[in-house]
Amino acid sequence: MALTVFFALPIWVSVAYVVLSVGCFTAYAVDKSAAVTGGWRVSEARLLALGLIGGWPGGVIAQR
Repeated sequence: MALTVFFALPIWVSVAYVVLSVGCFTAYAVDKSAAVTGGWRVSEARLLALGLIGGWPGGVIAQR
């Protein structure tokens, strides 16, 4: 929510970043779980697309 305070952006921008970040983090977690268990993996193109549309903070956290 710091975006709305420091840059005077609408609250929906902060909410969108949080939602997209959680979704991207979840996709990375599902992919990692599938890699460990040998299941169907999430395509790299889909992971990159999620990061590109705004979920990159969750993707960065998930990679750590």
